[in-house]
Amino acid sequence: MGFIKGDKYIRYWLAIMFIVSLVAVASASTPVSIRSHGNSLSVVVKHLIYWAIALGAIYALSKAPAGAYNMLYNTAEILVIISIFLLILTNLYGVEVNGAKRWLKISNGITLQTADLFKFSIITLAAKYLSNARDDIKELNKAIKYSAVFLAIGLFFILREDLSTAALIVILYLAMFFIGNIPYKYFAAILGSVVVLGAIILVLAYTVPNKGRLGTWHNRIENFISGGDGYQATVAKAAIAEGGLIRFAPGQSKIKNLLPQASSDFIYSIIVEEYGLIGGVFIIFLYLGFGWRSMRILKRVKRSFAMYLVAGYSMLIVVQAFMHILVNVGLMPVTGQPLPFISKGGTFLVVSGFMVGIILNISRTYDAKESSDSKNLNEDPLINNVILMD
Repeated sequence: MGFIKGDKYIRYWLAIMFIVSLVAVASASTPVSIRSHGNSLSVVVKHLIYWAIALGAIYALSKAPAGAYNMLYNTAEILVIISIFLLILTNLYGVEVNGAKRWLKISNGITLQTADLFKFSIITLAAKYLSNARDDIKELNKAIKYSAVFLAIGLFFILREDLSTAALIVILYLAMFFIGNIPYKYFAAILGSVVVLGAIILVLAYTVPNKGRLGTWHNRIENFISGGDGYQATVAKAAIAEGGLIRFAPGQSKIKNLLPQASSDFIYSIIVEEYGLIGGVFIIFLYLGFGWRSMRILKRVKRSFAMYLVAGYSMLIVVQAFMHILVNVGLMPVTGQPLPFISKGGTFLVVSGFMVGIILNISRTYDAKESSDSKNLNEDPLINNVILMD
């Protein structure tokens, strides 16, 4: 990925993820491609198009002027409002797949998973408000109040159709405020509100008749607690058992013919089936490596908005990856979260590309700052404005 600028280790990581993703999706998507389109390459070709869009975003952002990430500071509220508007459209006119209405149809064959846009926008908004609130109780109260309002509105439209995404967003929101080092009484108030909301959802799932998606989650949790795994979870664990400790069998998965979401929600189990436990551990270390490198960038960042962006975006990618892996190995109820940068491409791949592009722009901004002496830095109006904005 030499054409991309910024932290070289994340660029190496992207190159590895591209290869892993292409090989994994090409194998796992074969049955669906043949059934749906009459050939074995249709899904992987579409996946490559999404990768091209994601890489285009990464390239543009990594090459953008130092401090380009600050555009998000000025547009954070607008991004959240747009994503909420799209969530409303999805609830009203969305495409229903497997009993869930999560996708908004753009044109034939092109859909938008609007909850993924809300993940990105609410993290950006939290980063802005937290950067304003450092050492200022008045601004902190404002940060909690306004971000909570936006969060609640978004979750209202996500919860009914996508409880796992709602839970992921809440986890990330709490994590953002936790690393923001806010006073414990404020964090306790936020955490308490989340616990109450979770309790209400559980009560509804277990008591309201004609439960719809809540009923689906009720069944998944019941199956998970009782050990009576559902069909997909059982088949995924069979794929992992088939892989053994060491294996090298690219494209030779048998279980992919039995999993309807083999190239997306359960791609990790297909990777382990074809490459064994060693292959699965390699994938885990890829995400740990990305998280570690992001934290190294974060340590170099001197300004709070950039720091919160790096922390929030990297946490979203890593936490979602581990949610996917835990589901595949049977340690979490089935959630339907794709494996970032590996699962079959779609909205989240493009959004993830945008987030990594922002991280690379931030790393490039502060690399330039560190490599300049203080005289040159003060004479550079672009860099100087970037630091002042932050």
